[in-house]
Amino acid sequence: GSLDTSFVSHLQPAGSGVNTLALQRDGKLFIGGHFATVNGLSRTHLARLNPDGSPDNFFVELDNDMLGCCPLPGGQVLIWGVFSLVNGISHGLFARLNADGSLDPAFVGGRNGDDTYTPNAVALQPDGKLLVAREVCNGSSRPYFVRLTANGSFDDSFFAGQGGPDN
Repeated sequence: GSLDTSFVSHLQPAGSGVNTLALQRDGKLFIGGHFATVNGLSRTHLARLNPDGSPDNFFVELDNDMLGCCPLPGGQVLIWGVFSLVNGISHGLFARLNADGSLDPAFVGGRNGDDTYTPNAVALQPDGKLLVAREVCNGSSRPYFVRLTANGSFDDSFFAGQGGPDN
């Protein structure tokens, strides 16, 4: 329980905070939240840290807070939050990033017409499908809990005809 003084990471501005963190298999750490710099380097709401706490060269700019992330095999990462821009591209709430930080355009993120949402939690299944807990969306036929295919589209076979959880 003692402080590891070899791990050094400072966020700015004052009042900054981390909402989420996720460890990659290679020991690097994703952090997301409300901050503009990490150890003096521009890292807006999302950063990937080396095992010693220093930021690596992964760079993604979000326009608002990141609330969660899930590293994926191959270096990709799912991110979700209250952002509406990823690297200046309109793509709000839920996105998949490539290993270099670029937005993966093949990932649709569960969007279906007006049914866009921010996940509360995401779990990766061994087959690449995603289990997503979420807040209900107005008019959604898939409230609270859904499964997405590997490209982020709704898996219509999940809870087929059952409706899923009611709250």
